[in-house]
Amino acid sequence: GVLGATDHRVMLTTQGCSHVKCPGCTSAHTWDANAGRQVPVTGLVHWMARLPRVDGLTITGGEPTDQAAALIDLLPQLPGHIILVSNEVGWGIVPMHPVSRLFADEQGRLNQRVAAVCDQVTLVAAGLPLSLKSAGG
Repeated sequence: GVLGATDHRVMLTTQGCSHVKCPGCTSAHTWDANAGRQVPVTGLVHWMARLPRVDGLTITGGEPTDQAAALIDLLPQLPGHIILVSNEVGWGIVPMHPVSRLFADEQGRLNQRVAAVCDQVTLVAAGLPLSLKSAGG
């Protein structure tokens, strides 16, 4: 991914998309898995620790499910309070297109893996928070 720090937030842009290139994709510049530079998770954590006044990390770009293992490894190593936002893809209409169904399945599996390493998980539906997993419980 590409690393850069602005103000107090670090941005990690992942590279690579192993799925069929979706029409209208807003991240087409991240499709090439060989672009940018590879950074091991421990390297990212150590690099962030040396930056002054960093209070946030944004992860974007590429196909998130292609980097699922690295994301799961990274989360427990990050300091501070981490907020992740993801779509809940299992409560809607089952998509007709095979690529759309694959995305929904992969996103659901990734959400489960992320929730497993998080201390707290909150689902927001109709603007109301529903605690699925509480810190310490």
